[in-house]
Amino acid sequence: MDITGLHSPRELVALVDALPIPTIVALDPEVTLAYVNAAMRELLGMPSDEGVFASEDLPYRHEVHARALSKEEEPLFRAAQGDAVIGETVEFICHGGARFELLTFAQPLRNEEGRIVGAVGNFTDVTAVRRAERRSADRLAFLTALGSRLGDALSVESVFSELERALVPRYATQLVMLLADDDGRIFDVRGADSVEAWAGESYLHLSMVSHGRAIGTIIVCKREGFNAEDQQLLHEVARRAATAVQNAQLFEHNQTASKVFQEALLPAKLPSLDEVRFDAVYAAGDDRALIGGDWYDAFQLPDGRIAVSIGDVTGRGVIAAALMGKVRQTISGLSFYESDPVKLLDTAELALIRRYPDSIVTAVVGVLDPVSGEFIYATAGHPPPFLRRADGTVLRLPCHGLPLGLRESDEDHSSVTFRVLPGDTLLLYTDGVTEVEHDPVQGEIRLAEALSAMPRTCEQPAHFLQRTLLPHGSRDDVALLSLTYIPVHAQRRNEVLEIKFDSRDVRMARDLRIFMARYLRAYGAETADYNSAELVIGELLGNAARHARGPIEIHISWNGAYPVLSMLDHGPAYDPALAAPLDVYNEGGRGLFLVALLTRAFTVTRLFGGVNETRVELDVPQKLAGVPA
Repeated sequence: MDITGLHSPRELVALVDALPIPTIVALDPEVTLAYVNAAMRELLGMPSDEGVFASEDLPYRHEVHARALSKEEEPLFRAAQGDAVIGETVEFICHGGARFELLTFAQPLRNEEGRIVGAVGNFTDVTAVRRAERRSADRLAFLTALGSRLGDALSVESVFSELERALVPRYATQLVMLLADDDGRIFDVRGADSVEAWAGESYLHLSMVSHGRAIGTIIVCKREGFNAEDQQLLHEVARRAATAVQNAQLFEHNQTASKVFQEALLPAKLPSLDEVRFDAVYAAGDDRALIGGDWYDAFQLPDGRIAVSIGDVTGRGVIAAALMGKVRQTISGLSFYESDPVKLLDTAELALIRRYPDSIVTAVVGVLDPVSGEFIYATAGHPPPFLRRADGTVLRLPCHGLPLGLRESDEDHSSVTFRVLPGDTLLLYTDGVTEVEHDPVQGEIRLAEALSAMPRTCEQPAHFLQRTLLPHGSRDDVALLSLTYIPVHAQRRNEVLEIKFDSRDVRMARDLRIFMARYLRAYGAETADYNSAELVIGELLGNAARHARGPIEIHISWNGAYPVLSMLDHGPAYDPALAAPLDVYNEGGRGLFLVALLTRAFTVTRLFGGVNETRVELDVPQKLAGVPA
């Protein structure tokens, strides 16, 4: 509107009153009075017989984005101060409750001297346009969010649940989903249990078509019917639902096939023995890979002993699963000819490097004698086995070594032998159990605590631990294998620890020192001097590693109030040093002198066949409650 040549706001009043454009004229620079033309009065529902209003009497207020504007922020006042307002949307809220969104253009009025004497504002009603834009944006956001949730749905049931959650009650009262095969025959119906309550409601049939194939129909009902916008949105929902259903059906089919494939790679059944009770769990991770490289195995050897293995192939999917099957079969097949766990792992590594040089596998292989309770095992970069005593004490068995595929050819690999007692439970597992919260150290602590808290009469330790530690599943694959030793007619002896290992494996000797110190803490009094006990154990192990190359047997028994440690080795004969060396710079004999000084008794006996028996009584009183019987 051209306002040039006008000398005052009053001259503008007669001009704007005849305009069809809603207009307001500020009659002074402070906007104390305003003239509202007929088009604006009609739009806002104001009285038609008057046009001049005091500003405070105007029957509306201004808002922008639900925030009330002060007088200084209002378009006319800003224009009267010299600021032009170009194309801003301002909401006018009438005292009667009506709301209008008006596109606003306002500019100052100046006299011949150029001084501002008022302002004029033109307004275009964009209420319907803005509301339509918001509805369109809301529908787009709704469809985007629903599409994301449908894309995450891995079953037809979850697709239907997402549809119900999204549409009821916002766009529908109830709905039914019918799925049909290629011949048009309905084979699956969801939500039909509520059809009887549909009387008197309007129906809308939505065809589900994906990639040119009709896969079913969604029927929605709503008592007040469906407008054109709702119908358009619901048809788009059906289109997206069709794709989600088809993807879910494919996923369920693949999941079934993967489960069959995975089960074929795992043992069909566990051994059935009177002396050993087995329990195992395998659970695929929930990251959609469906199959992975974790395995467990247990089978009886021709001589009656039980071979067990557990492991994890790096990676996921079919390739990892196939490689897992080959490694497991290599170990199980060779074990009928070779029962040394170290040699079994070495052979498996050779086969792995020859055929899959870039692959990495962690594993534990062990053999249990159900008659004597002797358990010999070796590890390759795998989480350590746990031994739960019948009294609830949990021991983390020593282990070390790099995974298969990373071990050095000249590295000393050795096995460890333990005596399992009646009522004990051995647990083997993969890192999906302990790394569910991405902290393997805390994961092992939680596993040990759960194993200790497990009821003594628990028939299925592996399933108990899965329920306790992984109530919501795990993103990684999980395998657990437990062996509970319950030999017929066996009576539990006083607590005893029996270990065999190779002295050439220096790292294993170090791990055993830590393990035996933990063992003593589990059964000894809190006031005992464990630092001295650990020093004694370290000196004896170090002396054997230096002078006795070969197998070493260690026994710790609680025959009285104090533990007696007995060590058998094939080193040269020696006498315990009962006095400190005269030469203060001579290190020889000093360690044995400390052993004699820090123990209650220290003897060395040369046995037949060139075997040394070293016996020390450690100054570690048993717990007041007594040693478990």
